[in-house]
Amino acid sequence: MAEVNNVAVIGSGTMGNGIAQVFAMHGSQVTLVDIEQQFLDRAMAGIKIEQVSGARFGPVAPGRLGSYHAPARADGAARAEVS
Repeated sequence: MAEVNNVAVIGSGTMGNGIAQVFAMHGSQVTLVDIEQQFLDRAMAGIKIEQVSGARFGPVAPGRLGSYHAPARADGAARAEVS
């Protein structure tokens, strides 16, 4: 399988933030997209807790996970190799 460097995950709920975390854990730059900043904030807070504990998926390399707020469009996903 080819190496995936850029991933866009649309939706930051339970599945979305888990998918984002797994890709980030394996070294991909992740753009997490949702329609409300509050959803992204909640997802990122949960991911930060996971980064510290590593309980669910293991540690995520610092700086590998970003968030992006896109209320009407997903411009940040344009460079993704997987979405």
